[in-house]
This record gives sequence, C-alpha cells and structure tokens, in this order.
Amino acid sequence: MRLLIDSLIALILVAILGAVLVHYRDEQAKILRRQLVHQALSEMQEQAIVQGALGEVETNEAKFPLDVLEQWFDNGVPRNVFTLPGCPWLDIAPPEDHSDQPPDPVIHQPTQAGFWYNPNRGIFRARVAAQFTEQATLDLYNQLNSTSLRVMPRPSEPYPTTHLAGMSLRKAAEDQAAAAKAQADAQPRQTLLDHDPVPLP
Repeated sequence: MRLLIDSLIALILVAILGAVLVHYRDEQAKILRRQLVHQALSEMQEQAIVQGALGEVETNEAKFPLDVLEQWFDNGVPRNVFTLPGCPWLDIAPPEDHSDQPPDPVIHQPTQAGFWYNPNRGIFRARVAAQFTEQATLDLYNQLNSTSLRVMPRPSEPYPTTHLAGMSLRKAAEDQAAAAKAQADAQPRQTLLDHDPVPLP
C-alpha cells in the first residue's frame, strides 16, 4: 500500500513538472515571436528613415517615404508571425489619414496586411490575429507595438483596405476589371469565328 501511494505521488510530481516545462516552453516561444515582430518593426522604421534621407523615393514634407519597397530588404520583407497565413505583408494608410493606429488592427480575413504604415506620421504598426479574449488581443497588440491603448480601435466599415505596399489596390482592381471587359468583348468575336462561314447567295 505504501509503495502504491509513493508511486502515485511520484506520477503526480512528474505530471506537474511536465506541465511546468510545457508552459515554460510556450512562454519562451511567445517571447521569441514578440522579439521577431519587434525586430521587423525596427527594420522597417530604419529603412524608411534611410530611404527618405537618400531622396531616391517619393517622400512627403516630413521626408517619410510614401511607399515601402520590397527591394529595400536584402533578406526578404519582414513578416508578422502573429497574423494569418497568406496575409499581405504591409499596407499603407491613405493620404488623408493622420492617425497613430490602423483602423482595423485585428486581422479577421487574409486580405488584411500583417503590418500597417502611415507616411503622414512615419509610424509602423503590427496587426494581430484575434486571441481568446478581447483583453488578450489588446494586450498582445500593445506588447508588439509598445503602445498603451485601453480599447482596440474598431473600423467604421468592415475590414477597410487602403493601399498595399508596392501597388495600388484601386489600380489592381481597375486592371482586373479592364482585363475582364476585354475578355468579355473578345468572346462574341471568338464565337463568330468558331461558326462556319455563311454562304453567299
């Protein structure tokens, strides 16, 4: 009986130790991921300052670049490891936006970019995927961006898109519409060409 009790105690202690180790590893992984995002934000900020100072890209009056180009980053564009797979890497606030935070800081769909840049303020922000609670989502956003928001900004419209880094969403949509129209216009002509020629009387 004594041996059985000692065995049970040993198993409980092993289970507790295992749980502690798993929790420790999870916390270390979270710390590493936060560090990766901090490094990404710092890298983009440094490149924006350098490229703006070089004067080789279009800038605003404050010398912040109006766009962020992929070729600035020798090892590939920085990625946000707290976002959904397949998200664009960065989008850019519209010219009239002077806010410090993106209007849609929480990612709910893959069309939202992992990072947000506002040339008017020279500010980069990391978006986050929704966590188990709103408070956990807010805490993660503040940790990644070194902010102290009390509530998370909510978009006035669902998932507003602004301008993806390196390309205009509006231009992309216009090009797609033009290609679709050209294809539709070509379809009737192709149909006519597929018919046998009509014999002359």
